[in-house]
Amino acid sequence: KNAQIVANDIDTFHRFIDANIQIFSKNKFEGVCKFPYRDRDNKVTIIPMKSIKGERLLTVANGEISERDNFKLSKQFDYYGKIDVYSNNKGLVLDGSARLIHACKYDRSWMKFKDTIDPKNVQIPIAEKLVNTKNERLAVGFLWRDTPKMDSLRIYPTFLSKQEGINDPFLFSSNGYIQFNDRANEFQIGSKNRLNKKDSLSNLLTLHLGTCFLTGFGDINLGVNYGEVKIDGYGKVEYNTEDKKTNISMNARVSMPVPKDVIESLGNKLKVVEEFQELDLKRPSYGLQFNFARWIGADKAEDIFKDYDEDKLKKMPDGLDQTFVLAGLQLESYGSSKGGGRKIEKGLISRLKQVGLVSVNGSPVLKMVDLQMFFNQTYSDELGQSFYWNFSTPADKKYFMYYSIDKKDGDLGFFSNDESFKKTITDIKPDKRKAKNFKFDLIEDVNALNLLSKFNGYFLYR
Repeated sequence: KNAQIVANDIDTFHRFIDANIQIFSKNKFEGVCKFPYRDRDNKVTIIPMKSIKGERLLTVANGEISERDNFKLSKQFDYYGKIDVYSNNKGLVLDGSARLIHACKYDRSWMKFKDTIDPKNVQIPIAEKLVNTKNERLAVGFLWRDTPKMDSLRIYPTFLSKQEGINDPFLFSSNGYIQFNDRANEFQIGSKNRLNKKDSLSNLLTLHLGTCFLTGFGDINLGVNYGEVKIDGYGKVEYNTEDKKTNISMNARVSMPVPKDVIESLGNKLKVVEEFQELDLKRPSYGLQFNFARWIGADKAEDIFKDYDEDKLKKMPDGLDQTFVLAGLQLESYGSSKGGGRKIEKGLISRLKQVGLVSVNGSPVLKMVDLQMFFNQTYSDELGQSFYWNFSTPADKKYFMYYSIDKKDGDLGFFSNDESFKKTITDIKPDKRKAKNFKFDLIEDVNALNLLSKFNGYFLYR
């Protein structure tokens, strides 16, 4: 009675108190006890254990914590559910539900999990298809609300909170484990290697408790379906609680099934514009060294920057030979319902007038070019998902692109006041301007002017 048990006797991982046990032999005992749970701040909580059993070289204690016990794994995590303690395991095996402790305006749902937890470094697993105790889907990251109601169609941030619609597409997500970083004063979600600083490239989502800003670092998907046109982003996405906008700072590689002659003609015309400054690939704010390592591997990325330093960069390697590679792209969420019920488009719009054009079709350009963009989002069951790109030069040359998708068929239109560029398109036979689920052509002048007017209007009323 009132015994103390140390388990095991070599590593002394765990200590149990107030134990009432029966000892059957030198290799076997069983009974009940209490377990002093000591968190990372050395705060002790006494947990009654329903049973403790020792047989040969293994001691196991089993208990259960109820929700009304208000038990905390640390100052940042509530917990209730089963707790199993093994003498050969420094951690605790938990099978129950955890909830975050913070004052930010995100649902604090109980989330189910089962894993081994180290009280000194609590890292709770975050599954890709995570649910709460009511079996409702929880989301982690930034999503578009997929709805036919235009005033509700928007980007919304989530941090282990309920997903509004089951089909809502993600711009950014992260999974793996969640921990609290005291030094940064933020919750962090990422792989164990990311959290333990063994990996700096995979996705990381953070919730800062001072500002309640939600920030994602890593792979960014604009969350808009463009069919055969693929846009891979990498960088930072953040929700600002003050202006309630989502801001994206990213680099992008864009693939379009357009003949090389057309895109290379555009790249060559932009490359020779003397007013456009050279693009500095090593500019820290772009993070291209990390970005390229993510896309093509560290060794190939290192070769790019070595050739860049030696002025020998003539061709981008596989994985960076897409239609466009862009650096320093700045976007923000756009659109709301105006007075009188007038509805306007929703999407993402450029914040800066210039973007770094790294390359076209694998050929380096390395110029800061004038490029403004608008990416239009709509309800997934309706038409209208599209984007507008407008390259321009100080000599007033325009290279305007409008892309729209009807279900799965994409249509890319070009408009330009540069006759030689237009000729690169008209020289291609009409039947060669089509591919599976994709086609491109010049836009008639009247339609182009209407599209340009609409495009310019987005920037007037942003």
